[in-house]
Amino acid sequence: MKLLERLVKGKKYLVFIDLEGTQMTSEMIEIGAYVATLNRDGTIKKVDNGFSSYVKATTPIGKFVRDLTGIDEKTLRTKGIPFVEAMSQFRKYLSKYWGECNFITFGNNDLRIISQSYLHSPGADPEIEATINKRYIDYASFISQFMKDEKGNPMSLSHYLDAFKIDFQGKKHNASADAYNLMLLYKAFYEKIDIVAEYYKKAISRHPALPQPLKKVASILSEGKGVSPEEWEELIRGTFE
Repeated sequence: MKLLERLVKGKKYLVFIDLEGTQMTSEMIEIGAYVATLNRDGTIKKVDNGFSSYVKATTPIGKFVRDLTGIDEKTLRTKGIPFVEAMSQFRKYLSKYWGECNFITFGNNDLRIISQSYLHSPGADPEIEATINKRYIDYASFISQFMKDEKGNPMSLSHYLDAFKIDFQGKKHNASADAYNLMLLYKAFYEKIDIVAEYYKKAISRHPALPQPLKKVASILSEGKGVSPEEWEELIRGTFE
């Protein structure tokens, strides 16, 4: 698919990554990632076993994040590692892919978590942050061009999976599970293009920048009906009445 080929920009590997961060300072408390090997057209050939780690933060997690993720201070104290070490292990995990991969996130909050974590842990290798910032792809922005909810708004990761009739794998707001489900969403875009097309027809008809006559035509066509030259003329003239 040409859209996916352009999206991945010729890279051989995609790193699907998700991060969880503290409530107040957005410091990393968990990282999850999967490397996917790509075919030449940007589709996924295989996926590795993944990388995951809890990460110790220098500030409290916060009640909202604790409730959302199930991660508490004891978890980080007993299972977490310092951010500097986590980034070193992550870089080692990606060693053979490092020069030929792009990083796929869902939204740009993960970049903020990385940036804030570097501010609180200045000893971390700056090349890792720079490389991720340079090569990241916000998949939420990509897919929301074609698929929106009934009000014309972008959807959450789980709601996109629902649209493709794919069950969410694992626990939501677990970094490793979110990264894996992001990979499933990427695959679904290619494998279930008919569903994408149906959503896209509706998205076009609701587009706020589309002139009203074209929005009406798009809506009629998406219902499987046609528009005659006379009806098109009537729609145009109706703009000025």
